Amino acid sequence: MIFISIVFIIIIPVNAIFFGLAIAAVTCGGIDLKRVKSGISTKKGKGFDIAGIVLGGLFILFVTWFLLGEFLIPH
Repeated sequence: MIFISIVFIIIIPVNAIFFGLAIAAVTCGGIDLKRVKSGISTKKGKGFDIAGIVLGGLFILFVTWFLLGEFLIPH
């Protein structure tokens, strides 16, 4: 039981950091796609922008779905 407690003490802050990075990926990807569309930036990193938006969005949806399920489903 103590092992599970220690693991969760480590996992929860790591997930919070990844959630913040996912928000940053979606934001930065959107900003750069807007710059590419307006012609300010080159199209060289457009694939990375799309990948950041998709993967960041999927992680945000997964975490939101997990948290809603955890708090709304009675145990």
